[in-house]
Amino acid sequence: MKSRVLFMTVGTGIGDSKERVRSLAHGLLQSIYHRRPDRIVFFGSDKSRETLDYLLEEAKREEKDIPEYEFIEVREVDRVNEWLEVFEKQMKKYRDYDVVVDYTSGTKTMTSAAFVMAILYRKDVSVVSGFRDKNGTVQRGTEQVITQNMYQVYDKLSIRRFKDLFNLGRFETAIDVLENDVVNHNRRDAYLNLTRAYLHWDLFEHEKALDYLNSEEVRSLDELEDVIKRNKRILGEIVSSRTGKRKFKYRPFLPDLLANSRRRASEGRYDDAAARLYRALELIAQVIIEEEYGDETDNLSPDKYSMRTRSTLKLNGKRRVALRGAYKLLACEEHDIGKVFIEDKKVMDLLTIRNYSILAHGLEPVNRDQYERFYDRVLYYARMLDKDIDSKIEDATFPQV
Repeated sequence: MKSRVLFMTVGTGIGDSKERVRSLAHGLLQSIYHRRPDRIVFFGSDKSRETLDYLLEEAKREEKDIPEYEFIEVREVDRVNEWLEVFEKQMKKYRDYDVVVDYTSGTKTMTSAAFVMAILYRKDVSVVSGFRDKNGTVQRGTEQVITQNMYQVYDKLSIRRFKDLFNLGRFETAIDVLENDVVNHNRRDAYLNLTRAYLHWDLFEHEKALDYLNSEEVRSLDELEDVIKRNKRILGEIVSSRTGKRKFKYRPFLPDLLANSRRRASEGRYDDAAARLYRALELIAQVIIEEEYGDETDNLSPDKYSMRTRSTLKLNGKRRVALRGAYKLLACEEHDIGKVFIEDKKVMDLLTIRNYSILAHGLEPVNRDQYERFYDRVLYYARMLDKDIDSKIEDATFPQV
């Protein structure tokens, strides 16, 4: 069992009489008797020492033992930063102890700082209550030590942290906060399923993502109803493609790849983002080849194409084309998108940058400007394929909670 340390702020009370100091000291003693600490750390100003002297005298008179203690004095009692530094230093010093913070007495700055640090370090908080006189001092004999229930506060702080993590796309850490730090929040299970959904989606595990978004818990999040409805629409199309329920499979993946690329870029992961753009650009050609020729770029059927195409790409000798080859095929077949591509020096320069990136074939990282130019160029081709691509990218964009 951990040793218990009581952090106790010590004030001077309000008024001039010694009796109010004695009453204050007596109240603090009740907290000490109630908590039975192994050690006490008193915090106060130079004037607070008088209260501490009365406390020790009262304990002696009552023949009660006071455990080992120390008094930490702060000169600038109204400077909150100084108090926060003092409390934090002691919190770290006693990090392996069971710390209880009593904020019964002291200046507003002192007690506020103690309360805040107790919350930040998730320590038990207590206060001595009872009948108060006109100066606010709890009267002797009426004292009652109250342990504040801080779980709602801790849950609110944890939920705020969860939301920040979710909105940054740090889904695994967000789940960890919900599972380990949130005790009794009415939306905990809904947020868990919501986060699991977008974690799986971010990993292209679309079926699992859709299952979680369809859960009863997620449906209770009314404020996200519209965006989740849009998300589920595009997820449903992707899942149908994966399970063979659509005649053509490639098209629904394009807005998802572009939205995923934007998420990676928002995290500053431009090489990852550029890799997704490369795949999206390749996918655009695959969509056309699949939908117009019923063919696959990794297993082409030469007889579906003109003699010019077969000769140029030597399709009789090979059945597979990569990104540039796919667009060259489309150009040979007189498709506008293919003809534009093979003459597009901008996109060729951007592909060269991507090919020399550390996640492709080189060692150079992609920077933000290069990524943005690459995204704009891929979006240009995506719009040539699908005039509604912008709204579909929006459908594939994750919500903010």
